[in-house]
Formats: sequence, C-alpha cells, structure tokens
Amino acid sequence: MVRTDGIDITRLVKHGNPFFTSRRRHDDTVGLIIDDCYRLAKQTLIGNREQLDKMAKSLIEKEVLEFKEIEDLLGKRA
Repeated sequence: MVRTDGIDITRLVKHGNPFFTSRRRHDDTVGLIIDDCYRLAKQTLIGNREQLDKMAKSLIEKEVLEFKEIEDLLGKRA
C-alpha cells in the first residue's frame, strides 16, 4: 500500500480516479517523448562521430575555436 498524506494512492489508481489516471497517461507520454529524444540524440552523435572526434581533438589542443576554424575543420554547412 502506498500512502501520501493519509491517502491510499494504489486504491485511487485501481478504482480509476481521473486525476491519477490522467497523470499516469501524461507521465507515460512524457516518458515516450524522452525516450525518442534520447534515441535521436544517440543516433545523431553516432552518425557524426568522425566530426565529433575532430572537434574534440581541436578543442583539446586550442580550448577555444572561432567560427571560421570550425568551418575549416568540419566544412561549410548549407
């Protein structure tokens, strides 16, 4: 049994309290969005690994890069 401020949360959820049902749906939706964003970020980093490594190496050497140096390193973007 889960209690908060004297209220049995599991009983409310089990019996379909609209607040908790809607909150659970919202939490599930937010979780799916976060999972999708994580996968996209991971794919983007993996897909651009070579450029990421070049940038990291240059930053280790110089610490600060100007825009022109980044363009020279990675090429111009459209």
